[in-house]
Amino acid sequence: MVRPFAEQQKSQTKYSLSVYYEKRISRKSSKLLQKFGVLGHTLLLQPLFRLETD
Repeated sequence: MVRPFAEQQKSQTKYSLSVYYEKRISRKSSKLLQKFGVLGHTLLLQPLFRLETD
């Protein structure tokens, strides 16, 4: 079954957003991980998970 266009657009946007943030976070987190360790990494990834489960 073909999903409605609007629905497709929404999930596409959400997908590209999460990819975009993943790239940004992985770039930043390598620096931040050295400062904050695992805690900082977890805090950074939290918004990403919230985006996924929305």
